[in-house]
Amino acid sequence: MPHQHRLIWIMLMGLGLIALALLTACQPSQPLTPTEDIQATALSMAQTALFPTPSPTQAFTPILPPTPTSTFTPTPTPPPTETPTPSPEFTSLRFIGVTASYNGVSLIIEIPNLQRVYTLTINGIKYPCQMVDTVPNRLFCNGLAKPPFDQAVRLSLHDPDSDEVVYEMTTSIAGNLLKTPAPRGYYDANCPQRGLDVKCEMECRIPPEGGPCVVASCYDSCGLYFSVHTCPENVDVYPALCTEEQWAEMKARYNIP
Repeated sequence: MPHQHRLIWIMLMGLGLIALALLTACQPSQPLTPTEDIQATALSMAQTALFPTPSPTQAFTPILPPTPTSTFTPTPTPPPTETPTPSPEFTSLRFIGVTASYNGVSLIIEIPNLQRVYTLTINGIKYPCQMVDTVPNRLFCNGLAKPPFDQAVRLSLHDPDSDEVVYEMTTSIAGNLLKTPAPRGYYDANCPQRGLDVKCEMECRIPPEGGPCVVASCYDSCGLYFSVHTCPENVDVYPALCTEEQWAEMKARYNIP
């Protein structure tokens, strides 16, 4: 039943009860007065109809949104870094040994960061080379022709497979690197330790005439490496020894360690 209809119905009931009470009071034989209970009930029903008591409303509880949970993101493992292989330092090429024998000449070249074998050419003459695992950064080259010493030569390194020129330069080979020719049957010229652990005995003198001269003998892991003797013969007494500057000059001139 709609709320308005119910209100009208309750009001009619209240008015009916009041009218009934008045009619009863009009009877002469039995005068009756509406009791206080009836009047209170009618008044209460009328008040309830006019002013209904609101029903308690359930309190609204807000629903909180879910709290975001941090998700662990795995960090990708970086790929291993490749260490670049250093390139050969051809500009630092130097001769460290020359040995002549009955069947040709042996040349030892040092090249920092040397990675592979090359063929050596000096003034157009080829000297095939090889490497030794125990002695890095060295080329051991052999040929029949003895190269010129203490003068400019044209040097080039070739790829042994394609014969392509890899590097070329103009340089010179110090004559003091040439060892005494080895006798027949002596093959120590290709000693892999040639040029390693070099130690020298040296004297730098001032002769009576001329500039400073030097007498030196150098040895390496293979034995006698080279010797230098630039002082004049038949001089018994030298007036003075070299100064430190003259020592350094002679060592640099004759490639003495």
